[in-house]
Amino acid sequence: MKNSLWIIILIIVAFISFMLGYSRPHPAAPNASTTSSQSAQ
Repeated sequence: MKNSLWIIILIIVAFISFMLGYSRPHPAAPNASTTSSQSAQ
């Protein structure tokens, strides 16, 4: 039961991280994300 729960959590985390990375045209670099968010404001 615990193994299946961890598999579901891993799938959800992988899906969310994939959607977050896919929505951005460039790779999620710490410097690029901070500069783009500051310039957007």
